[in-house]
Amino acid sequence: MYSTPFMPNFIDIKSITPRLGVGLALFLLLLCHYATAQQEPKEVTKQLAQVNQLISDLQFRKAVEQGKQLLKRQPKNPDVYLAVGLGYYNMYSRPDSAVFFLKKGMDLLNDDELMDETGINLQLSLAKSFQWMLKPERALEIYRKMLLRLTPEASELLNEINREMQTCENARMLIANPINFKITNLGDAVNSPYDDHSPLMTLKGDAILFTSRRPGDGRSLQFDEQYPEKIWLTSAKDTSWQNAKTLQTFFKKNEHESAVSLSPDGKNLFLFRNDPDGKNLYVSSLINGQWATPKRLAYNINSYENETHCSLSADGSTLFFTSDIEGGHGGLDIYYAKKDINGNWGNPRNLGPVVNTPYNEETPMIYLDGKTLYFASEGHNSMGQYDIFYSQMNPDSTWNTPVNMGFPINTPGDDLFFVPTIDRKKAYYATKKFSDNRGGLDIYLIEFEEDFAGKLSVIEGKVNQGETTRVVRLLVTRTDDMKLVGDYRPDPVTGEYTLFLETGYRYQIKEVRQRIEEEVVGEISIPETMAYKPGQQTLSMVKDVPMEPPLLTAQGQLTPSQEKATDKESVLTPSVTTSTTTSTKKVEITESRPIIQPQKPMPVSTADAHGYTIQLLALRKQPLQDYSIFDGLDKQQITEHSCTDGFNRYTFGIFTHKIDALHQRKLIQSKGQFNDAFVRPISEINDMRVKSK
Repeated sequence: MYSTPFMPNFIDIKSITPRLGVGLALFLLLLCHYATAQQEPKEVTKQLAQVNQLISDLQFRKAVEQGKQLLKRQPKNPDVYLAVGLGYYNMYSRPDSAVFFLKKGMDLLNDDELMDETGINLQLSLAKSFQWMLKPERALEIYRKMLLRLTPEASELLNEINREMQTCENARMLIANPINFKITNLGDAVNSPYDDHSPLMTLKGDAILFTSRRPGDGRSLQFDEQYPEKIWLTSAKDTSWQNAKTLQTFFKKNEHESAVSLSPDGKNLFLFRNDPDGKNLYVSSLINGQWATPKRLAYNINSYENETHCSLSADGSTLFFTSDIEGGHGGLDIYYAKKDINGNWGNPRNLGPVVNTPYNEETPMIYLDGKTLYFASEGHNSMGQYDIFYSQMNPDSTWNTPVNMGFPINTPGDDLFFVPTIDRKKAYYATKKFSDNRGGLDIYLIEFEEDFAGKLSVIEGKVNQGETTRVVRLLVTRTDDMKLVGDYRPDPVTGEYTLFLETGYRYQIKEVRQRIEEEVVGEISIPETMAYKPGQQTLSMVKDVPMEPPLLTAQGQLTPSQEKATDKESVLTPSVTTSTTTSTKKVEITESRPIIQPQKPMPVSTADAHGYTIQLLALRKQPLQDYSIFDGLDKQQITEHSCTDGFNRYTFGIFTHKIDALHQRKLIQSKGQFNDAFVRPISEINDMRVKSK
């Protein structure tokens, strides 16, 4: 996993490590420094090669142990000091020990020898160790001295040093301006002495799926002294996490399998697998409480190169993923693909040079608002290795310059897998840097002191799937700017769906059925009071959000007669707009003045009428006795309908043409009344009316 060792000779090869090593630059130390080795006994050369091989195999503790034994026989061999220093550096918790041995090795060299292979490697490693210790000024001193001695022919090394100097300058600025937050290790119930990473929080915050390289189920120890990656699950009880358990073994016992993301509705788990033909992405669906056998994503997502991470948008229509396929900006880039009208993934597109850099980008996570992308990058203004950034998409679908999440979230080491909660007041991520680390990567909880703009509501609902046609898409458009903000696909069998909508806006819903053109279903307003809070155990249902037909509530069981009636409408609560904002409130029919006899309008007969009418309300209770709710309207135009499903419906007017009804509805709503009124054929009302005997 992202336990990528630093090796000072910048030779890029394909990694043989699991999920976190895929696609990363693995800097290999040249195992034998031949110029020196020719003057050493063959046995020493052999033992030094073994130490260096242990480092390449990520067995750092063994490398340090054997290297220190070799130093007893070769106390003046700078190559051995280099190997021991590299071992300590890559153990992450011991940069101070790395500095001690690397400086010892440098002290054995004169000025000329400092610029040969061993000397350069010692200086680079020492500078990186100072960076890890949050001492960028000390690292800059070393880099500047090296630049003075290097010739233009060493262009690759010059470029690398200049890049490291830039990361040091970035670190200086970020360390001087730390962000305020509280960070907590999730503890022994979650973290282990091995790598634990990729935290995936369920929507309600009651469980976390994560990937771990701890032992279990008879799995074999790997060459890097860790066990195969498997997916684990921990559940919340009261204020603590319960001991983690293996979620499920999807592939072979001793194969790596890593969870990379969870769909917002919790029904699809995306996995990474190291296949013989490359690194690929898979998806497993939750069916009847069990995770199904993972299916490999389509070949336009999984290319002939490496794909390492992905994240699905809230509406399920866009997949963001990383790939090092030819034609990118360098290393791993972030791409996105959209579903076509048939539900298949279209051709992927590169996010472009604003987000992607000549270096690696990894672990993209698209937030539920569909426009904020969190990701890790070795480029931009990174402090070194992977830092966490975010970028926001503009209305024209371009991306803003990524913003570094700041210190101490980011450090000169690898910082990855940033997953915010729905309110963005908290986040989970994996890092090695803190003193309470259990070993390897640990999972931490971040609690921010400042609030982030924008709150989301979570609304569950259900569409009626007819016998001849099925709802295949729900298109959600924000009415302020008529921007499409969601392309949801209800479950093809149950019709259930989950909407993630920013509060404080009004939205238009369009329904797309098979073989039928899209139809405007209605509009809904999402007040700020409907913002979902992590830990909230109940979601807003459609019936809590007045919405026009044919969207149904997913709460409770409907009787056959109710299903027939609500095929064209939802349960509406009487509401009025209290201001020019989108917040609504229920109308309380109370009087503080002397009660007067309520005046009911003379009903407009629709028994034999054709055309359209405007439905204002549908109430499951006794008929209204006070029509003051309709003040401001011509009450002679209002008709009360007692219907067979137990609802009392109230309509306004009779219109020959639908366009006239739509115009009248707009006039009514312009007065701040009945924002959830909709136009419907009069014949539908007549079919539902209780027939007089």
